[in-house]
Amino acid sequence: MDLLALHVYHLDDGPEADAVIDLLSKAGVGSEWQIERPSDDNNAILLPIELHSGGDETWQGRKRKLKTAVNRLRKLHPDSISDIRGMQLSTAMRIHMNEFYLPLPSDFVRECGRLGLEICILNEAVP
Repeated sequence: MDLLALHVYHLDDGPEADAVIDLLSKAGVGSEWQIERPSDDNNAILLPIELHSGGDETWQGRKRKLKTAVNRLRKLHPDSISDIRGMQLSTAMRIHMNEFYLPLPSDFVRECGRLGLEICILNEAVP
């Protein structure tokens, strides 16, 4: 799993991104999250759970990343996430992977559903 991130997309950097970051803070995004603002190459705010660092890509390593995501998502308040969608923006948990098979734990799916987050999976192994 190369990327696992909370993803707010279809926005540019500036006042709109500032408003979204304020709503994310109200939702409960704390210091354990790293916020990556929109850039020239990316029209989204990304909050990575953990970027691939060449380390543990075993099943246990992927489970650990998903468990970290669940723990962070449980702290978030759905009303502020809903307010972000009210700005005509999309919200999702974004997963980039090279694996053929990635079972998603039910608590991960449940937390995404509670917050109204789509789950978007990009298989980078597919040309």
